[in-house]
Amino acid sequence: MQKSKKIFFNTGIELLQENNFFQFYFAWQGTFKAKILNQYNLRFTHGIYHEDHDFGTILFCLAKKVFYINTTLMIYRIRKGSITNIQNTLIPQKLPKYLEPLKEHFSNYKELREYFKLFCFTKIAEQIQNYNNKSKTNSFFLEKTSKEYMYNYLKENKQKDPLNIRNILQNKLKYFYLYNFLFKARFYLRHPRKIFQDRT
Repeated sequence: MQKSKKIFFNTGIELLQENNFFQFYFAWQGTFKAKILNQYNLRFTHGIYHEDHDFGTILFCLAKKVFYINTTLMIYRIRKGSITNIQNTLIPQKLPKYLEPLKEHFSNYKELREYFKLFCFTKIAEQIQNYNNKSKTNSFFLEKTSKEYMYNYLKENKQKDPLNIRNILQNKLKYFYLYNFLFKARFYLRHPRKIFQDRT
């Protein structure tokens, strides 16, 4: 909230727009009235990690009034082995069920998790895009938010794609091939040695 000078906002999306929160998560940053969940049938997206990203964005879009205070009222514990704190490269014997299908494609646990994160961001983009279409707001901000999540896959330049993220993006992202070309060109301009490494 560093950019914002306001404390109260008439709508939640106003807060997101003013602070350029295109990749917004809301698992532990505040509280809300629980009745809004049933009122709008809002739930976490099943089968992904980082599910508080689309949840938080849609929650704030539905919120009529929002305010924030610059005071610490909750303690956030950084846990070893959490989804945001993985350093281990060895694939464990027992994997969470969402990661099990990826086991045969990756020999490095960190790489497996990074790839699954890109898949999750793609699903998050779909959820935000679906909300924007169903709510008939045609919000440019939400359209850009959705694209920001999709771009993560293009930026990473991944070779392995067992969950077919590329196919999902081709169906969802207009001008996919143009964006893909631009991101790859930028990648090789920054890392020209990779051109020859990728050919070997």
